[in-house]
Amino acid sequence: MSFELPAVYSTVIESGKRKGEPKSKGTINVYKNRLNQIAAATGVDTLEKVIAQPFTVVKFIKGVSPMVDETEEAFRARKRTYYSAIFMILPPEEKNKPNMYYRANQKIQDAPPANYR
Repeated sequence: MSFELPAVYSTVIESGKRKGEPKSKGTINVYKNRLNQIAAATGVDTLEKVIAQPFTVVKFIKGVSPMVDETEEAFRARKRTYYSAIFMILPPEEKNKPNMYYRANQKIQDAPPANYR
């Protein structure tokens, strides 16, 4: 199952030193891959389902396991790419309010993931 991208999604970096610059094609491809992984594992394959089923998506992301020989920091960064992919497709009105995706992403940044070796 593959994720059905919305007609409009963010292709511009929205924060940090490079704010306003376009995202690279490689970055967008990584995010598309993450969305496809979410769709294959959960059945959440459209923007509407991402908005309606945050518990399902966050549970999947929390269950992602570290790869062999992956450092804790690399593992945390990989998990954050799932949330970055979600934020890429969310419309501004969804991004500008606190939501489950934002809170879960903040937890990854603040503490080591619970399922790290």
